[in-house]
Amino acid sequence: MIAVFLAIAMLPQTNELESQLVNGRYLDAAKSLREDARNLVSPEAVRQYTVLLTEYYARQLAFRGFFMKNITPGERLRLVRADQTTITGPNFDIVEDDLEGLLLLAEKKFPDDPDIQFARAVYVFNGTCCFVKPRIRLTQAQLLNAFRESDTRGIRSGSSMWALALDEMARGKPDRKRLSELLQKARSLRPDDVAVYQAFVDDLLQKRDFEAAAAHVRPLYELAVTPEEKADALARSARTFQGLGKHDLVMDAVNGGLKLDPQHSFLFLLGLDTLRQTRDQEAYTALLTDWLNGDPEKPALFRVYMDYMSQKGTYPIDEAFINTYEKAKDKTPLAGVTRRINLVQFALWLGKRQDAVKWVRKARKEAKKLEPVPKPLADYLDDLEARAKALRR
Repeated sequence: MIAVFLAIAMLPQTNELESQLVNGRYLDAAKSLREDARNLVSPEAVRQYTVLLTEYYARQLAFRGFFMKNITPGERLRLVRADQTTITGPNFDIVEDDLEGLLLLAEKKFPDDPDIQFARAVYVFNGTCCFVKPRIRLTQAQLLNAFRESDTRGIRSGSSMWALALDEMARGKPDRKRLSELLQKARSLRPDDVAVYQAFVDDLLQKRDFEAAAAHVRPLYELAVTPEEKADALARSARTFQGLGKHDLVMDAVNGGLKLDPQHSFLFLLGLDTLRQTRDQEAYTALLTDWLNGDPEKPALFRVYMDYMSQKGTYPIDEAFINTYEKAKDKTPLAGVTRRINLVQFALWLGKRQDAVKWVRKARKEAKKLEPVPKPLADYLDDLEARAKALRR
């Protein structure tokens, strides 16, 4: 919780307020700051109040009204936000009903003040006004300028550091040292943000600092909430262990991630890479079979595999898989047509005319079970046959 204290930088501290922030008593802290902010006592008071509300709210309405909650030990703010069953309670109440209006008044009283500009930028960056037209509008350049100017004064929040990091990442050739510094600060100030932590780990992987990344992949997984986030965390684990040459741990992460997200192509390709290195034919065939069986009527899954081979080459381990794939049983006629078309594509890739022609004919035979054969499918089979016959004998 110390990150919260850092985010409310240059606060006129009292021991009680500091204790509230460090211990996650955000409702109590917001109430402590509210009077000075609403009375526009100083630009700093408005900035501090805005950062606390927009970055540590429990619930928000049109991003103008904010509910705050005192977080109990073991409780996570992100999960509190996701739980829509509770609105009020002893430690959960509305603190502000029109932060945007307060910021507009503050701008009139303190025109061009950097603290007010920072507060407006934090508000806009975090804001999600979906049905209510926002009264505060900033261009991307204005928002980033406010954050950069404040950064030079030592005024930072999780939002400001993350916004500057995103801007750096968007550059064609980012300043890697500057990006690393921004991501480190963003993570310390925004510790419950999965996207920030993912970017932080990605930066370590980009620098090939696999030992450092290994210290973070487990905490990243524990921070993730949705199956997709957990699968993405395992993808980073797999990439880390690949860099460390720990093949068994790579495959543990790959298999665990694909159970959560069966069509996670990055995990799938990492698995192929690893099993090629270990020459584990049985596991390689099983991985490909499970991948294609995820949706056997979907040609796109096989195209992912074909694209992989176009980059990495085709080896005996692939031809051995195809020998098994040729004998697979199909649950539906369309799955049968798709599998045979996939085999045509593989034969065309290897330049095997006889096999390509054979599988086109088998695909036509299977397609008859779909009577009437859809015209786009018939035309596609005609094209495949022409390409197959164009190969040299």
